[in-house]
Amino acid sequence: MPPTTAAQTAQQTRSGWSRLHQRTDALRGVVASLDAGRPLTWDDDLADAFDDLDDLLATLHGTWSRRLQCRIDLVLESGRLGLTEAVADAWAATARDLPGLRRALDEHAARPRVRALDRAEQRLVAIAAGRATFTDPVDLSAAAGASLVASARAA
Repeated sequence: MPPTTAAQTAQQTRSGWSRLHQRTDALRGVVASLDAGRPLTWDDDLADAFDDLDDLLATLHGTWSRRLQCRIDLVLESGRLGLTEAVADAWAATARDLPGLRRALDEHAARPRVRALDRAEQRLVAIAAGRATFTDPVDLSAAAGASLVASARAA
């Protein structure tokens, strides 16, 4: 295979940035649409920005997870609540901030990719709440996190 030229590298970089901006713009539009109460629908514009529905759902989950992790960090740093209450409060606040996004993830929760991402999130929630450790079996920590999330949903 011949070496890549500087022009080819520059074109790949421009294409990469263009793709990133396209995905970011599409993601913002999807989140706004979901939060306005509209359903998640796959269309040609999304097909241009994302590989498939699972790619879009993983990207949406990433948005949810980053917001959740920031909220958990803030509430834990405040020290105003116990660990479990703080993490449950952060989860509920994130769900209030992104109601349509959370609804879409819940509607697609049976998809293997979303299920795996939810499981990782549940593990993180359990560890942050002090209900599990990094060395606990994943099944155990994910179950503890799922219980905490169920409580946060019910509150």
